[in-house]
Amino acid sequence: MKYEPKFLDKREIFSKQDRKRLKEIAIDFDKIRSNRRLLESQEFEFVYISAKTEGNTYTRGEAITLLEKGLTAGGKPFYDAKMLENLKVAFDQFVLFPKQITKKVIKDIHFVLNETILQKQSLGVFRDEAVSIKGSSYIPPVGREYISSEIDYILSNYEKFDDPFERSVYIHCNIAYLQPFKDGNKRTARVLQAVSLARDGIMPLVSKDKYIALYLDALLSYYESGSYKEYCNYFIKAYEEQQKYLINFKEC
Repeated sequence: MKYEPKFLDKREIFSKQDRKRLKEIAIDFDKIRSNRRLLESQEFEFVYISAKTEGNTYTRGEAITLLEKGLTAGGKPFYDAKMLENLKVAFDQFVLFPKQITKKVIKDIHFVLNETILQKQSLGVFRDEAVSIKGSSYIPPVGREYISSEIDYILSNYEKFDDPFERSVYIHCNIAYLQPFKDGNKRTARVLQAVSLARDGIMPLVSKDKYIALYLDALLSYYESGSYKEYCNYFIKAYEEQQKYLINFKEC
């Protein structure tokens, strides 16, 4: 299944009803940031679930020990430890202090997420080699210059969205679809989605373990159909649950 440039075009992502619902449950990021314990909890969940989505083998306890004490788990791959550590650094640098999303920021996020995981020449560098997608017949485009021009197109459309949730989903799905780097594309896309919402003052989506399969299926659906429907269903379901948890936490 070949790459379809038209998937990157600006179009409606959420229905009018869904946009209204998301506006109603939008979480003020500044209020979360003002509660240190709650922010630390949400950051850990973002890091842990993002890593687990990629097949990371660390348990929650092992991940906490690593991130708080710097102690790796015996018998676990070095790759898994670095993935967790790098995700935390990326959250601290880019989500807590969000910048305007530019080509350089995209490259910088990829660099941080994959430092010591990928070879130096692949860090923050658009690829010239082909990549494949597990579980899909979709074939991403090849060519550093072409990918760079498509990133420009994504960024130009990104700025045209008025709705903050549509902006965040657009950048996530289309960076993941383009697969601009040799590896680490979905992690980069998830951090970008978080950065986008944070810049708009909205708490980024922090999903749960039980939604990992739903997330991956929704992303594969986008790769093959260009439809945001399944991803939107996943996003709303996960964000509604997150909002309920945060309200309950603050009321305790």
